[in-house]
Amino acid sequence: MNGWLRDLLGLPDIERALSRIERKLAEADGKLNYLTRRTKIMDDILRELEALNQKVTVLDSVQDSAVELLTGLKKALDDALGLGKAEQIAAAVRAISDKLGSETEQLAAAVAANTPVEPPPVEPAPAP
Repeated sequence: MNGWLRDLLGLPDIERALSRIERKLAEADGKLNYLTRRTKIMDDILRELEALNQKVTVLDSVQDSAVELLTGLKKALDDALGLGKAEQIAAAVRAISDKLGSETEQLAAAVAANTPVEPPPVEPAPAP
């Protein structure tokens, strides 16, 4: 096409405008790719936080059970010591020991039953 016809139709201005648009689109595409990668990383972090939260919940439950068990043991021992006579104290302590053995087994079974299996580690996605 002749130079004067190109100028008359305004093609150089249109080509410059298209070139600017292409640069802006490439820039926007780069930013979108960056945000997509960051969103994936955030999703991975959120999954890890949820798994950690579940572990903390299980530990809190186990801790509460252990505290309850120890509090009951202390009260039972205090009550046994308050009996006064050696034979009565020995019998009470023996009963507490038997009960403690039973409750320890129950606690161990509950912990084992409620402890989640460790999920495999999440591998980060390779950077493009």
